[in-house]
Amino acid sequence: MQKFFALLIATSGIACFFFGVDMSAGFGGGTFMGLFLAVASGVTYAFYIIYMDKSGLKNQPVFKITFYVALMSSIAMGIFGMGTGQLTLTTLTPEAWYISIVFALLCTVVALSLLQIGIKHVGASTAAILTTFEPITSIICGVLLLGETVTTIKIMACALIMIGVVTLSLAKEKKPPEEVVTIPEG
Repeated sequence: MQKFFALLIATSGIACFFFGVDMSAGFGGGTFMGLFLAVASGVTYAFYIIYMDKSGLKNQPVFKITFYVALMSSIAMGIFGMGTGQLTLTTLTPEAWYISIVFALLCTVVALSLLQIGIKHVGASTAAILTTFEPITSIICGVLLLGETVTTIKIMACALIMIGVVTLSLAKEKKPPEEVVTIPEG
């Protein structure tokens, strides 16, 4: 029950980020698509973490798994880009290529490798709990790197996420004490 409340609190924190979105157009267009993609991303991410832990892939070499995940993602994005006509490799400037390579290395190779190492050493549950801090990290980076402003609703969202994460980490499954069976000598 404590885990359910922790999840509810953290989800409420994430939902707070929608208060800053212009909802005058309702859930049409980009807002609904963004919400759908966010939920789909969360579901597939949860599947990835659990599958990595339960299938034994966590014991495979880190860069081997990262390579195959990145390869499959590249193929899927390439097909999508060509299908929609939005693949623009020839019009990128050298600076855009440099930024794309840096982002690919940091957001894919480094992030996936560290996640796999984390799952291997602390387990899927703890790794998933720690990744819940991602929205908070995004806000900090947005402020430091992009000059974004911190609003009251963002602070409230971060606080709720942190409370949810701490509550979840404190939730212990209570196991009944093991009975000790003694065999009488005789």
